[in-house]
Formats: sequence, C-alpha cells, structure tokens
Amino acid sequence: MRTSISIKKVTVGILAIMILISLTAVSAHAGSGRRHTAEGIIIGTTLGFLGASLIHDMHDDHRVTVEHRVVHHKRGHRRWHRGDGCEPRGYDNGNINRHPRRGHKPRHSRVITLDDWTDDERVVRKHRRRGHWEIRRIWVPPVYKEKWVEGHYSHRKGRWVRGHWKRKMIRDGYYKKEKVWVSRRY
Repeated sequence: MRTSISIKKVTVGILAIMILISLTAVSAHAGSGRRHTAEGIIIGTTLGFLGASLIHDMHDDHRVTVEHRVVHHKRGHRRWHRGDGCEPRGYDNGNINRHPRRGHKPRHSRVITLDDWTDDERVVRKHRRRGHWEIRRIWVPPVYKEKWVEGHYSHRKGRWVRGHWKRKMIRDGYYKKEKVWVSRRY
C-alpha cells in the first residue's frame, strides 16, 4: 500500500496543466477558423500521442518477477537456497564443498543471476583482486592565509620596512587515517 505521491505523477500533472493553459491562450488569438486548420490538426494529434504515452508510462509499474528456487544437490542432499533474487546464502563451486561454512570460499565462485534482457539463466564468474586493505596515517599539511603588508616606517625599529608577505595559520597540520589498497605482486 503506497500513500506517497510519486514525482512522476506530479510532473505529468503539472505538464498537462501547462499544456492546457498554453493551448487556451493560443486559441483566443487564433484569428479566423479556417486559416490554420492543418497546423491545429498536427498540434492536436501530437499532443494526443504525447498525453497517451505519458499516461501509459505513469500507470505502468515495470515490476520484475523473481522466481523462488531451491536447488537440490546429489551429494549429501544439501540445499542451496536462492531466496528472493538476492545473493545466494550458499554457493556452488562445482566441488564437494558447497556451503560457505565448510572450508574456504574459492577464488572463482559461481553466482547464478537472471539476465533481464533475455530472461535466461547465465553463470557469472566473480574474480577477487589480489591484495589487501591497510589503514595508513597520512600527514595533511597546515593551511595558511597569506596577506601582503605594504612597505612602511616602523617607529619601534626606527627604520623603513619593505613590503612583504605575512603568513597566518588558519588550521594546524594533522594526521589522517586512510584506507589504502595494497596489491600483492606474485
């Protein structure tokens, strides 16, 4: 049960109101009735097709049906429960070890998915990259604001001071922890 109004319905409604307002304003200044008959027919037909396609698209939900399956394996009568289209809880790697809790998951595991375009089952191989994640400390340098100081006579020093840049620290430097992928090269 949906209670919220979708953005698509609101957009279609506003577009329909704008088209109706623009057509009523144009018909008031149309002139004689027979002068622009062909253009009126073309505009009306185009708007009819556009409105029909918008209304059809608004009422079509494009829902995807997902099959619920339980695949039985010969060895040990273990079940591989697929669920409702999400990633499977178990996996089939073609060996005796068919459950993630038994042993380790192989590098190239088979995942069965549904192809949306052809509605056929296909097998997709997911490859695992070699390497690991490390958390490293990275130094972020401090941030300064630079301001130009004009040349002037300093009464305290008793001499002329030339113009120069003066730096004011806005933020101190700090260490930041960052997750970095380190690849294994063997």
